[in-house]
Amino acid sequence: MTYTKMSIKLRFSVFSMLLLAFVGAHAATLKAIFPPGVKPIGPYSPGIVAGDYLYVSGQGARRADGTFPSDAAAQTRECLDKIKTIVAEAGFQMAGIVYSQVYVRDASAFGEVERAWAEYFPANGPARSMIGVANLPDNTPVEVNALVVRDPATKKSVFAPGTTAGPVPDVVLTADRAYVSDCRGTGASDISAEVKAALDQMGAVLKAAGLDHRHMVFVNPYMLDSVGYDVMGHVYAQYFEFGNTPARATITVAALPGGAHIEFTGVAVRDLSKRLAVRPKNMPPSPTASPCVLAGDTFYCSAKSGFIPGPQSGLYADTVESQTRMSMRNLLDGLEEAGLSFENVVAANVYLDDIQDFPKMNRIYKLFFGDTPPTRTTVQQRAAVEHKANAREEWPTLEQISLVAVKGPAKYELKANSPKFWDLIAPNTKLETIAKGFGFTEGPVWDERGFLYVSDEVTNKIFKLFPDGHHEDIVSLGDPDGNTYDKQHRLIDCASVLRAIIAVEPDGKYKVLADRYQGKKFNSPNDVVLGPDGALYFTDPTLDLVKGEKQELPYQGVFRLGTDGKVRLLIKDMAQPNGLAFSPDGRKLYVDDSERKEIRVWDVTRDGGVGNGRLFGKLDGPGDPDGMRVDTSGNLYVTGQSGIWVFDAAGTHLGTIVLPEQTANLTWGDPDYGTLYITSSTSVLKLRTKVTGFVPYK
Repeated sequence: MTYTKMSIKLRFSVFSMLLLAFVGAHAATLKAIFPPGVKPIGPYSPGIVAGDYLYVSGQGARRADGTFPSDAAAQTRECLDKIKTIVAEAGFQMAGIVYSQVYVRDASAFGEVERAWAEYFPANGPARSMIGVANLPDNTPVEVNALVVRDPATKKSVFAPGTTAGPVPDVVLTADRAYVSDCRGTGASDISAEVKAALDQMGAVLKAAGLDHRHMVFVNPYMLDSVGYDVMGHVYAQYFEFGNTPARATITVAALPGGAHIEFTGVAVRDLSKRLAVRPKNMPPSPTASPCVLAGDTFYCSAKSGFIPGPQSGLYADTVESQTRMSMRNLLDGLEEAGLSFENVVAANVYLDDIQDFPKMNRIYKLFFGDTPPTRTTVQQRAAVEHKANAREEWPTLEQISLVAVKGPAKYELKANSPKFWDLIAPNTKLETIAKGFGFTEGPVWDERGFLYVSDEVTNKIFKLFPDGHHEDIVSLGDPDGNTYDKQHRLIDCASVLRAIIAVEPDGKYKVLADRYQGKKFNSPNDVVLGPDGALYFTDPTLDLVKGEKQELPYQGVFRLGTDGKVRLLIKDMAQPNGLAFSPDGRKLYVDDSERKEIRVWDVTRDGGVGNGRLFGKLDGPGDPDGMRVDTSGNLYVTGQSGIWVFDAAGTHLGTIVLPEQTANLTWGDPDYGTLYITSSTSVLKLRTKVTGFVPYK
């Protein structure tokens, strides 16, 4: 089966070992979302799926014909419609939006935006803040971003006592987090009192959600120039524990609704045991902001600017390009302290002093990310200052950047659930890469002459791969999948596009052995093994059925292709059968089901049939079971979530071989058949074991 995933490579520090208790087995898989026809105006992805959340970049109001709607209400709807397109492309629902920021250039339009919002979300809308800004990219008058949870049923709106229920809840809860709408102080006598009233309001809405200020992991104070950082900071520090404050992005803006001078919005974690403030060693603790805070697998980083503290007032940069470099360097300190890098970033907010610097900032910003950069929202939050150093040669801040990162799939790791796991693989065993840079590798078969046959489902080829990493193409074929040798030592392939089982000759010519059952075409044969009776047994799901082609069989089956060329249906009650393997004594047939995420086992009868089907094991969490192999002691090795799951013959999960890329299949190799050769997305890997693999064709 072919999957498209974003590969996340992590860098680990000593501190990251401590983080395992927080993120452990809950690492999220990241996937970029690019709807057809959507072209971002900067180096960012329209959407990023990270586990159960979808991050959506700020969307402007410019229509496809280059014009803007005439009024703020229609402009807001245009922004939300664009978000809806991204949400649909990701397979999420608009009902799952839990958090949003709305940026408006014309403060007099706040009311129109509010009315449009209420029409779009009449009930159970997201937590939200609305901010008046000086300018936005592409000259859009309104910009809206969003965060969406996969399952809307996990979303709960909370209104504080005395608050009238409306389209914008005070707090939106998900299974693990809380998103707080803008909290303002009303009727305050002075600025200090207004800051206090706003933070008290935050406390009240958190209490309504069963939380308090300690649960906050990220806070956005949006304030007017008249508030002042010192005044706000003095009051703010009284609400949080010194050195354990939330991450923060304090932004001075052009205007706020309701005549407010300041408002607070942010994110909280529901389980305090999942919260951890992270501070690089070169930074002292702060009474007002932690550099970063971890909430489960998600890492919130405070806004950084192009300034490096130090003697004699520190280091300043005089251009937006240089300041962007310095900001990214400062942010990297926090990421690396948690064992992360820019490859883990899923969302960024960029605050520019002058939107005219947008292209200059982009030119530097994009250097820090690959082909699939994170989502991003960019604003000019207030009127630009004069780009001029003061008497102390201190330059004004021309940009600030805050980040959200998510721990991606773990690197290679051996995780034992039982001491028996170490009887199979030594704890210090190293994972080796034979070759990389392929499309999506599948179907490895070891040849005793010292090479592997491997399928590539993207480049549509089967090739020989040698121990030194070089490879030789054998045949070009639409979506080749699982392979095996038969008793005649012919290479047998599941040719998905041909919808057939074929025999491939050394010169690349092939022969169709079977492509139908009772006159009807197979779906898309996926994996094949040699049975104890010399017959070929294969699975036939619809996982790789070519789009537009008709499914002729009314089920996804498991078949036996006898040496006499006759096809026999063995199993037809599985959702999507995928990998399969026989026990060493030939008495049991194991088949996994990718849709149901389970492994089933059948007793093999004397005539090559099967019976007494039953559940053998399940794979919990993301990722689907795929290829499988057994060793001579009957232990089962199944590719799936995180890497390779290892079960004993009784179905006990002994441990997991965690791998850096999604793993599709595996085989035994080397002269003693004691090495696992693994097809892992774009790579082919090898791992030495302490056992001997069961290979039916040797």
